[in-house]
Amino acid sequence: MQARSAYRARGEGVKQSIELYRKALKRDPKFAPAWAGLASSLAVLPWYVSEAERANTPAFMKEAEQAGKQALLLAPDLPQGHTALAMVYTFQWQWALAEKHFKRALVLAPNDPEVYYNYADWLAAMGRLEESLISASKAVALDPLVPIFLNGKGNALSRLGRAEEEVAVRQSAYALAPQ
Repeated sequence: MQARSAYRARGEGVKQSIELYRKALKRDPKFAPAWAGLASSLAVLPWYVSEAERANTPAFMKEAEQAGKQALLLAPDLPQGHTALAMVYTFQWQWALAEKHFKRALVLAPNDPEVYYNYADWLAAMGRLEESLISASKAVALDPLVPIFLNGKGNALSRLGRAEEEVAVRQSAYALAPQ
């Protein structure tokens, strides 16, 4: 739970979540949710490291993919495992693989805001901007107190040129987490 909370906080929390997930996996290497969490954290890590560390992005993605596959090997119907792999495949521009895993995650966890938040990014990459906003809005509706979900909705509004609404959403995120 601490790792998941650190991951959702983003920033330095991403590195902290990786450490925490690795500790959990040392205790129980068959704990599929920790593998999925590790995969998700590694997938977003390039956005939260120094420019020099970004050179390691291919290694981060390779490890993230391996962790996501391990999660699904242990628990084939784990929505977080499908979401993690979908994120990795999105960042690798493997659009069809990402879509397959997002669709499965949405079936398995139709009320998981993390799925909708990440699916919104995939939809935006596909040029499906209105659908991206719907997905990002669903994430916020399901869990309105997670700043990264609010930022995702702000990004979707920005892509659509809806600046006034974007500002209001970003102010809400800032009010929750000024850092």
